[in-house]
Amino acid sequence: MEIPEKDHPRRLPLLQPELWVGRSEECDIVLPFPQISRRHARLVREGEHYRIEDLKSANGLKVNQKSVERQLLQDGDELALGSFRLFYRNPSSPNHSPDSEQEYDFQNTISFPVSSGLFAQEALLRLAEKDAAATVQIIFKAAKSLLASKNLSHILSRVMDLVFDHLQAERGLLMLCSRTSREPVPYIVKHRESPLSPASDNARYSRTIVNQVIREGVATLSSNAMKDERFDFGASVVSQQIRSCMCVPLWDEEKVIGAIYLDSRSQENAFQEKDLELLSTIGVISAVAISQSQLREEMEKERNIREQLQRYHSPAVVNSILDSGLESFGLGEEKEISILVADLTGFTPLSEKQKPTEVANILNTFFTAMTEIIFQYEGTLDKYIGDAVMAVFGAPIDQEDHAARAVRAALEMCHTLREMNRIGIFPEPLHMRIGINSGKAIVGDIGSERRLEYTVLGSPVNVAFRLESGMARPGDILIGERTRNHIGDCFATEDLGLANLKGIRAPLRVFRVLQKHS
Repeated sequence: MEIPEKDHPRRLPLLQPELWVGRSEECDIVLPFPQISRRHARLVREGEHYRIEDLKSANGLKVNQKSVERQLLQDGDELALGSFRLFYRNPSSPNHSPDSEQEYDFQNTISFPVSSGLFAQEALLRLAEKDAAATVQIIFKAAKSLLASKNLSHILSRVMDLVFDHLQAERGLLMLCSRTSREPVPYIVKHRESPLSPASDNARYSRTIVNQVIREGVATLSSNAMKDERFDFGASVVSQQIRSCMCVPLWDEEKVIGAIYLDSRSQENAFQEKDLELLSTIGVISAVAISQSQLREEMEKERNIREQLQRYHSPAVVNSILDSGLESFGLGEEKEISILVADLTGFTPLSEKQKPTEVANILNTFFTAMTEIIFQYEGTLDKYIGDAVMAVFGAPIDQEDHAARAVRAALEMCHTLREMNRIGIFPEPLHMRIGINSGKAIVGDIGSERRLEYTVLGSPVNVAFRLESGMARPGDILIGERTRNHIGDCFATEDLGLANLKGIRAPLRVFRVLQKHS
């Protein structure tokens, strides 16, 4: 078995009838890389050959670039465990050539797995052995500069400045993976003789090389990319006449979040292995700084969104919205919902006796208590209208029992107001009437470009207002027939018969929810 290394393949004799291959120190062939599972594969002798078996590894097993679960190996077979390559040699095979190792040129190209922890340590050690003082200075400068920066665009710019300060590249790009498609998106492009600039959508670089680095999580150096068979003569490599190139992944824990790509179109062998090690180490530090910045931005964005949502939604609904993602939140859509409208009666005469500040205190106290109850039953506060409050149940989060939640909230609101009157919170007792109606309505952000509000539009809303203002008496909870059908016999109701409501064409059957007064 051969393992490709920098100057020549390292050979491991297969002497046992069974050998285990993996990351664990207990394996017979230890490959200490993150793409390798602890026990990745097993080699079992069958006659003059070995059979290899995949042990349900995370990144799979390929023989000659084809995924397999088990296969009998032949001389010259290429094995891929994750992104790590091995070559099987069998001198007893009739097809074996003593010079077969010359078929693989390991000196022209270098490619090895990278991880945020293991590789950083190894690369630093190798660099330190070659030039300890310079290495420490470069890495300290990179870490201090990048980790102290909080703005993402500033971090990306500093990364490319550091790279060009210490590596002789003609051109460089820094790209981050899209959160949705995972495709690399160029953010920064830099030319040796030109200022740093944002990368355009048509930024020219070798997509063949970058895609391989991101897909396999490997750091790659090629002294002549146009002759490098790993890149299969990619069109971008040929069209841009790329001679030398390096590309390293940006690792964030267990996933690649982007890549740093450098190339030279004027000379071959522009980069050496030590350059790849330095670029990879800078890449590790950069990935940490980028991830921290992205996390800060996401937390700040979520904090702002949460503050906005908490004005209208209960904490449970806010969490559900954030957990399910915000892509579709706020877009107008038709939903089956229940609308609750609660209005104080006789409040105008009371307010005329009070100072404006006292009127505001009364309303704030009333609205605070009612809103807490709406949130308790995971309703959405739509708006305050004078001394009335409107709430929606069943949006933005779907609730099969939206009508029952609305009725329970209404009962609790009436009970709470009676208690507040009993203990004398207000200068005079307040009285309230409530209308509830269910049906299909449009919910979403409605308004102008300058101001949008999450609200509800449709006939069910009008009916709820008419039930409350045109028919309910102080202390009443009136519901429409559709709400009554939703709640079934869960609540005691009284059929008030058909009613003609102002602005509603057809008569509507109305029910009163019966309350137990305490």
